[in-house]
Amino acid sequence: MLSHTQINRVDEYKSVPAPSSVKSKAGRNRRKIERFLKDVETETLTGRYEGVFDKRAASKFIIGKSDVFMRRDIPSEFSSCAMIIKDDSGSMGWHGKEKNAIGALAEIEEIFKGMIPLKIETFSTIGGNLSKVIKDWNDNDMTRNYAESYSRYNSPDGGNNDDFAILAASMQLLKRPEKNKLLIVIGDGEIPCPENVKKVIQWSRKQGIFIVFVFISESQEILRSMEGRIKEVYEKMYTLCEPENISDVLVNYMKKFIKL
Repeated sequence: MLSHTQINRVDEYKSVPAPSSVKSKAGRNRRKIERFLKDVETETLTGRYEGVFDKRAASKFIIGKSDVFMRRDIPSEFSSCAMIIKDDSGSMGWHGKEKNAIGALAEIEEIFKGMIPLKIETFSTIGGNLSKVIKDWNDNDMTRNYAESYSRYNSPDGGNNDDFAILAASMQLLKRPEKNKLLIVIGDGEIPCPENVKKVIQWSRKQGIFIVFVFISESQEILRSMEGRIKEVYEKMYTLCEPENISDVLVNYMKKFIKL
């Protein structure tokens, strides 16, 4: 097995806020999630769901017990955490992939900010397995966008190690105290050893981790060309979308996550 090095230089990066357009769009989609959560809780408690949810299943999402940023419009019983890992291999430097990935990270980060515990990492291989921490669990500067801050100092390089990265992220999530665990993988679909990656995904899902794969491109032709190989590996819970649609896609997946 290749060695694993984790680099955490978050404190060295200059603090950069999210662009106002990202904040605005993320805010709108965050409110959609909050409304859905309140509806689920209300309908469950009043018994109007008629068996679709039991009373215990209603309290499945958001606000990890360690989260200090509680809001009145979010049900307090929910317990979930999320981790995002971004492909940092050299192929991400082509066709605007890295720009699109950072944009997606920044937008998802703003949606989750203060809502659930979140960690963001990259994955690649350079002489061994390498991950860079973009945002750690306890990094909670509300004025800063950690993805935007990271992007000013880093560029993709090296090879892919999707199987190791997904397994390592899953192990981190399984150590967390929150009941419900979400893993978002952002990459370009250039997956070496796809059978190994498929096995790791299946194992992680059996452990109760909700895994979503996201590939963003401005080219419909590229999106169509990648769908077959991504479907083969992930089987379900994957999306290939244009940058402007990432928030809407995320909202749909969050609703599926909440309904688990």
